[in-house]
Amino acid sequence: MRVYPGANPRKVYGPPSCAAPSSPIAKWLDEYLTDCLTVCYGVRLSTKADFQLDQTFHALADPSRRSIVVRLSRGPASVSELARPLAMSLPAVVQHIDVLQKSGLVRSEKIGRVRTCRLEPAPMRSIEQWIAAHRLTWETRLDRLSDVLNATYGRAE
Repeated sequence: MRVYPGANPRKVYGPPSCAAPSSPIAKWLDEYLTDCLTVCYGVRLSTKADFQLDQTFHALADPSRRSIVVRLSRGPASVSELARPLAMSLPAVVQHIDVLQKSGLVRSEKIGRVRTCRLEPAPMRSIEQWIAAHRLTWETRLDRLSDVLNATYGRAE
């Protein structure tokens, strides 16, 4: 059973098993099924890193959350400072900050009555690595396509 931070602890992620998740049989079954899916279908079970990447992309999908991240890139700010330029209520901003916190992009601390938020760089590095890996793959594929098209139609770049 896989339970990720922020996930429903009663929901089972991954294949069901009659054995306890920490037993050698369950571990072997999990690895075996992952290998089978990867070899047969080119699909692998989601890992915690994949889940984290999904949460980060989800958090950055909203323009308001992206503007909060841009503001925090200049330094820490209170929730009220983050809410000031946004055309929404303070509770709505707090909900956006909560999504950013669950993704790991933002960390906040409360000192007295002021909640201060700051940006965490690790999730951004993960996204950057993911994009770089996929960029290399697609650039290679597009270069090969260009070579084939140039050879077929005799066009030079």
